[in-house]
Amino acid sequence: MRPPRGGLHNHAELMFLLLCLIRQVSRYAPVGYVITRMSVRDADFGINAMLRYDIIEGDDRATVGKRFMIDTRGVIAVASDLQQADGDRYDLLLVVTDMGTPPKSASAILTINVVDTAWP
Repeated sequence: MRPPRGGLHNHAELMFLLLCLIRQVSRYAPVGYVITRMSVRDADFGINAMLRYDIIEGDDRATVGKRFMIDTRGVIAVASDLQQADGDRYDLLLVVTDMGTPPKSASAILTINVVDTAWP
């Protein structure tokens, strides 16, 4: 019989359900507009299943602040005015890390194409 996952030991590996994802967003989308949500599988529970999401590369071309943000649920949203975006394509390297000991992590690429479509 296998011991239950969680507790004091960090057994399970984290896994993004999609390792590479492409989305597009209008240059006129308002700050806070949700682009997508990254889904992660972790078979642990308790503190070992508490997750932290980070954008670690790809959003560093902005002259002031970042263009995109990711929250504690993996939701990626517009963080600043995209009308002033420095490019039309952002390849974001996302990392999720659990709070277990030792911590486990996984990464994925999210490509965001900023397009000149009208906003409703």
